[in-house]
Amino acid sequence: MLKPFVFLDLFAADPARVVLGQSGGAVSPIRAPSGINHLDVRLAPGERWTYRPPAGHGVGWMAVETGTVLTPEPVSAGELAVFAAGDAAIHFQAPQGARFVPRGADERRSRDRAHRSRVAGRGQVDLMD
Repeated sequence: MLKPFVFLDLFAADPARVVLGQSGGAVSPIRAPSGINHLDVRLAPGERWTYRPPAGHGVGWMAVETGTVLTPEPVSAGELAVFAAGDAAIHFQAPQGARFVPRGADERRSRDRAHRSRVAGRGQVDLMD
């Protein structure tokens, strides 16, 4: 039987919700491997938001569901953007409003997962440790 899924708000005024991992002191109720973050962000028209990855998160990427997000380069609905390696803050702006999912992981875990995906052949990898 499926249980209802609950999002945790990071802050009352913050547009991001933690799906997996942790950010800004909030921790997802879903058990997930350490070193992985997956957020759900909704920005109103003209709104800005900054993601501060945890120390050691050297890999970051995002996918846009609706609208266009400036990172500062525009990333539109249906597109995926990969950020330069490092754990520096990433700034987002949505001129017309947008919904997107930024994700991050520590580099070591990402390399391990990529290797396991290749070994599995079909990309079917157990994500839980």
